[in-house]
Amino acid sequence: MLATRDPEDGLTFWNSEAGFGALAAATVFSDAEAAHHDVPITDDQPEWLALPAPLS
Repeated sequence: MLATRDPEDGLTFWNSEAGFGALAAATVFSDAEAAHHDVPITDDQPEWLALPAPLS
């Protein structure tokens, strides 16, 4: 997931349809998709965050 810090909202997450917002609506990228995704310009540098591995 692509995340950035917003002064008012705290940590926000990229949604391909709506921009940065809530975690519940975040777009999840594969490693290959992330490598080719154009990172949007924001006041705070967006960072890629990995999802935890599924529990077995």
